[in-house]
Amino acid sequence: DMVIFHVLAEEGYVERAGEKIPLSDPHTASLRAQFDVPQDTFTLLLVGKDGSIKRHENQAVAVDALFAQIDSMPMRQREMRQ
Repeated sequence: DMVIFHVLAEEGYVERAGEKIPLSDPHTASLRAQFDVPQDTFTLLLVGKDGSIKRHENQAVAVDALFAQIDSMPMRQREMRQ
């Protein structure tokens, strides 16, 4: 159930199941405000299903490290056991 939001300087889009859907300017601005992300900085946020920020980075992170963190979360552990 992963949803990826790409909020860039010029545009934004949401990616789910390989489909990219453009975000409106107000939606992009709303996401930046909600998570307190300035427009001129790189920020990576991993947000849990409960809406809390699980990881906040100002630099790129290896995909393997992100998936390892996701796989260690309790909800993911339950999914893997089922």
